[in-house]
Amino acid sequence: SINPKSAEAKDNIANILKDRGDLEKAIKTYKQALLLQPDYTEAFYNLGNTFKEMRNWTDAIKAYNKALSLNPDYAEAFYNRGLAQGNMGDFDLAIESYSEAISRYPNFGAAFNNRGNALLDKGEVEKAIENYKEAVRLLPNDAQAWHNLGVVLSINGDHMTAIASFNQALKLKPSYIDALFNLGKNLKSIGELKEAEKHF
Repeated sequence: SINPKSAEAKDNIANILKDRGDLEKAIKTYKQALLLQPDYTEAFYNLGNTFKEMRNWTDAIKAYNKALSLNPDYAEAFYNRGLAQGNMGDFDLAIESYSEAISRYPNFGAAFNNRGNALLDKGEVEKAIENYKEAVRLLPNDAQAWHNLGVVLSINGDHMTAIASFNQALKLKPSYIDALFNLGKNLKSIGELKEAEKHF
């Protein structure tokens, strides 16, 4: 059994507090775990996730960096650092973090999806398309990935393939409002006005 005063016990308690939404107390408890065991990778990672949930991107990134200094192959820490960097508008750094995650875990569909988002934010449409295509290959049941692919294909003027992507997103999640709207918009673009009206 775990010693209740141990770093592991503190980390477990902090996880429960975080799951309950008591984020401030969770942060204090992760920090207690780290005082007991300063090289506790998982506690730094969990601390980063808690800061990320609070939209405190700067402290989240610092915590992920600490986790990565202890475990340079931690794909999820690179991925979540990328999410925080993207939310701060640091798209180049986010792309780097997602790429690091993918280099350690080549089937990381969510990292491809979010690298696509960051590339799209930078206006790199062709590269975004490549990443979203890889995301839907790896995550065929992810409605958001299909929707993102549809959006970027639509931007590129490929309305027919965009329509197929939005239809796939809607097959997976029939109440997906953005996908319904974008499907209608693309049907309108190719002159399918009657069909388009059903989706607005």
